Parts: sequence; C-alpha cells; structure tokens
Amino acid sequence: MSTDTRIESLETQVRTLKRMLFGVFGVVIVGGLLAATTLQKVPDVIQAKKFEVVDSTGKPVAVLSSDTRGGTLELTGGGLVVFDDKGTLALQATANSRERAGSLVLFNKEGKQIVSLGPWNNNIDGGGTVMTKNAKGELTSMIGGPWPSGSD
Repeated sequence: MSTDTRIESLETQVRTLKRMLFGVFGVVIVGGLLAATTLQKVPDVIQAKKFEVVDSTGKPVAVLSSDTRGGTLELTGGGLVVFDDKGTLALQATANSRERAGSLVLFNKEGKQIVSLGPWNNNIDGGGTVMTKNAKGELTSMIGGPWPSGSD
C-alpha cells in the first residue's frame, strides 16, 4: 500500500467522520428546538399571593396583592396599587379590606388623596360616597351618605 493510497483512505475516513459529526449536531439542535417549543405552554391558572410589575430599575410600579404589602401602605384582604414613575402612590383599589370594605382611591403627584369612592369614613354601615379633595387635602365635594352625625 503506497503513501498516496493511505492518505486518500485517511481523507475519506475524515470526510465521513465530519459528515457523521455534523449529522449528530443537527439532530441535537433539532431535538432541542422541538423540546423548547413543547415546553412553552400557556398555563390555565397562575397563582401567587402577590404580583409585582417592576420598572427597569426593579422598583414596583403596580402591585396586585392578596394580603398585605409592607411599608407605609397596607392592603388587607386584597387589592391593587399603582405607582407613578417616581414611586409615588397613584391609585389604590381594595376589596374586602378591614379599613374600607371595598374602595377606589386616586392620588395626586405628591401622593395626597384627591378622589375616593367607597364607604363613608371607612365605615361600611355609613353608605357609599364619592369624595374629592384639593391639593392641600381639604375636602371640596362629597356625594353620598347617609353620614353619621357630627361629620364634616
């Protein structure tokens, strides 16, 4: 067997091994893609005690909670709070809360309450109200009732 014949035989073997290697890699890639697409299912139900939508810095801009959110704002029973881009509270919606029994509150850019829809004076027996306040926090209008005696 001459050197040229041996080199040709080796070249043929290397070419065959390359083809086999590329074939195996192709099968692995196709199998990985098929596995990845079958894993991406939409679940029927997603459950958690709290969901937070955060901005690019990681600061919460919306919180959906079933119990409480620590810090200065307490949601008891469940609710949704939304913050502006500076982290100031902008909207609070609560349901079955000890304080409000269900309410919607809007806040101005300083975080002061300007509109409130819910029970009078945090009392579920007092009737429903719509209250608006000015930037200083002073009551400007109120619709609803009946109001307990001695109310403003």
